[in-house]
Amino acid sequence: MSTGRMENDKQSGPPGTLQRLALTLPTFRRLAEERDTSARQAQQLAAKVAELEEANRDVVQARDAYAQRLQDMQLDVARLTTECEVLRDHRDSLGIAISQLSVQLEAQTRSITSEIEYLRAERQKLAALSGAGTKSGNSLFFVSLPKSGTVFTWHCLQSATGLRIPDFHELEGWHDYAAGRDFSCPDLYACGDYNTPMLRPGNMKHFLNGFVFGSHMQASYHNMQVLKDAGIDRITVLLRDPRDAFVSWVHHLRNLGPAARNYHSKIYHIPRDYYDWPLEEQFAYQLRSFLPTVVNWVEGWLDYYASSDKDIDVLFVYYDELKHEPARYIRRIAKFHDLGQVDVSEVPAAEVGKLHFRVGEHEQWRQEFSQTDQELVEGLMQDRLLRGFEAAASTHVGFVKAAAELRAGHCERAAAAALDAIVDFPNYRPAYRVFFDAMSACGVDARVPEALVEAHIADATVAGQFIYRYPLVDACTSLLDTAQATGAPRTGTA
Repeated sequence: MSTGRMENDKQSGPPGTLQRLALTLPTFRRLAEERDTSARQAQQLAAKVAELEEANRDVVQARDAYAQRLQDMQLDVARLTTECEVLRDHRDSLGIAISQLSVQLEAQTRSITSEIEYLRAERQKLAALSGAGTKSGNSLFFVSLPKSGTVFTWHCLQSATGLRIPDFHELEGWHDYAAGRDFSCPDLYACGDYNTPMLRPGNMKHFLNGFVFGSHMQASYHNMQVLKDAGIDRITVLLRDPRDAFVSWVHHLRNLGPAARNYHSKIYHIPRDYYDWPLEEQFAYQLRSFLPTVVNWVEGWLDYYASSDKDIDVLFVYYDELKHEPARYIRRIAKFHDLGQVDVSEVPAAEVGKLHFRVGEHEQWRQEFSQTDQELVEGLMQDRLLRGFEAAASTHVGFVKAAAELRAGHCERAAAAALDAIVDFPNYRPAYRVFFDAMSACGVDARVPEALVEAHIADATVAGQFIYRYPLVDACTSLLDTAQATGAPRTGTA
């Protein structure tokens, strides 16, 4: 081999090496670039890892803080649970103590209530013995048709006479009694009401000295015997046209409302839906259920008055008197009960809206009843009350005495006795006839009052029986006073 070739071969190395190097050089460059890129990525990853590690430390710290808070809360819950259990134990202990105290308080209350009841009974007994009213002496027993001025009369009598109205609200059991439960008031002198009252014999004695008291009672055999046995020999009975009293009753029930239904069930049945009805329907129902009892109530008292074997003296007074001349009305009652002079200066006029006084007009039923109902009532009543008044007035002691005195020729005494009958029965024409005959026998001209009688009571009507004839009573009284003052003959021939 030549020397120059050998040199060339020596510089170039083994055959193909340079070519291979030339071929691998881009690979090396690429790998270097990838190495550099990987190194940079590794640095970035390291930075990210460091960042994540820092965040993880924050999370761990927050976790540890929350764990500590949770532990603290659990400790608080455990402490509060313990406190609740302690409080629950205290509550249970207090509940037991309160229950024991309640039992003791109830027992003490019963004991105190019994003591109060005993003392109240003793007080009433002492009141009966010593005279509980501000005025000593016998009590005044007053009977009245419901819705006819009962409360007004009681208060006027209390004011004028000094007698006292019993304080019923202080009686044991009064609340239950007022709610409709009879016999719940052991010291009350009656049970029931209106057409159902029965006087209680054992309790009457508590009210016999210094009281004005009474009832809406009927003139039943039982009640009159109890009055007699209690030593009551006279009573006053207040009358009113039953149709007008009925009208006031219907309005009274309507104003009271459903709450009063239980109490009035002791009198008669009121339907449960009654208070949902219009007024006209309520009138129709009451007219067929309640009004007959009102008529019968008046009828019963007139019949008792007329009976020949009655033991109790009765004075009839009229709602019309109360309405127009309350002072004279009170004086007439006081005179009958021998109460002497009474002070009527405080007796008020009947005023709408006070002392249970509604309207009180005479014959107001004509405005409330339909024509059909007026005919029904007329058929119901017929002439029962007219016959009752006739029978009662004909037995009046003054009327009977007047007729006897006139027959004996004692004209003035006959006139005075007849006037007594007129004062009590101012619509009884036969009493006027005897009075005028007696005046004529005494030589007194009675034509003027006779004309008044003809003008006022020419025809007997039911409504007229309940009108107090002040003009007639006053005219006859004046005529007799004048005859006595002028010395008219005291005897004569009828």
